[in-house]
Amino acid sequence: MSYPLADYLAALERALRSLPAEERTSIITEIRSHIEDSTAATGKPIGDVLDNLGDPLELARAYLDQRKLEDAVVHSAHGTLLVAILERATRNVAAFAFALISALLYLCSIVFMAIAVFKPIIPGNVGLWWDSHVHAFGIIYGLPDGAHELLGYWVVPVGVIAAILCYSFASKLMRVGGRQLLKTSARQLKQI
Repeated sequence: MSYPLADYLAALERALRSLPAEERTSIITEIRSHIEDSTAATGKPIGDVLDNLGDPLELARAYLDQRKLEDAVVHSAHGTLLVAILERATRNVAAFAFALISALLYLCSIVFMAIAVFKPIIPGNVGLWWDSHVHAFGIIYGLPDGAHELLGYWVVPVGVIAAILCYSFASKLMRVGGRQLLKTSARQLKQI
C-alpha cells in the first residue's frame, strides 16, 4: 500500500502515541530524514522508499516492541521481561530459546522450593530415593515398601539452594537475552 509522505508519517505518529512526545518526535524526524536521504541517494520516488519501509503500523510496532524490551531490561522486571521475550519468540529463534530455557528454570525453581516446603509437612513422601528398585526425587506417593530415602531433612536446604540457583540463573539468562535481543532489534531499526 502506497502512502503520501505526510499520511505515512501521520499514521506512524498515531501508532506511536503511547510513547512520550519527544521520543515520538525523534522517531518521526529519524524516519523523515531516512526517507529524504534514500530518495536523494537512489533517485527513487518517495512512494518506492515508503513501500520499502513497509506498513507504518508494523514499523511503529517494531519501535514499541523495542521500547518495551528496553524498559524491561533496564528495570529488571522479570515478569515483564519474560513477556517481552515471549512476544518475540514467534519471530526470533534466539528469543524462543531464551524464553524456553528461562521458563524451565523458573519452573525448576518452583519445584525445588515446593520440595523444601513440603518435606516437613509430608516427610515420608518428599525426598530423594535411589536404590535398585526406586529412582525418584520430589514429592512422590505410592513408594514401594522399603524404599530408602537418601537425604532426609537435608532435602530442605538442598531444595532451597537449588531453587535460588535456578531462579538466579534464569534471571541472569533473561537479562543477557534481553540485552542481546535489544542489540539485534536496534541494528534492525538502524537499517531502516
